[in-house]
Amino acid sequence: MGGHIEPHEHPVDAARREELGIEPHFDVAGEQPLFLTRTVTVGQTAGHVDVSLWFAIRGHRDRAYPLDPSEFDGGRWWDLDPSGLPATDPRLPRFIAKLDTVLKPQARR
Repeated sequence: MGGHIEPHEHPVDAARREELGIEPHFDVAGEQPLFLTRTVTVGQTAGHVDVSLWFAIRGHRDRAYPLDPSEFDGGRWWDLDPSGLPATDPRLPRFIAKLDTVLKPQARR
């Protein structure tokens, strides 16, 4: 999910208040961002820079998440195979690759 950090707000607190309707658990990769991107915006907000902090939280495919309809036009799960990822963000495959470096050592335990 995405959002903006309020003035003087810690990034983890911003991630906790996002519109998923759940209390996120940062037990996948910790409370530090796993990935960071910098994007010059286009469209109505063209020309400013968005810095995105990507966190990994634990979710469950069999649970329904009450997404805020004013923020989302639906949602669904997808496999982590890069060839099947949606085209929502061109950096998503790189994030998945980074996440994979965290998940594989855990799977070996």
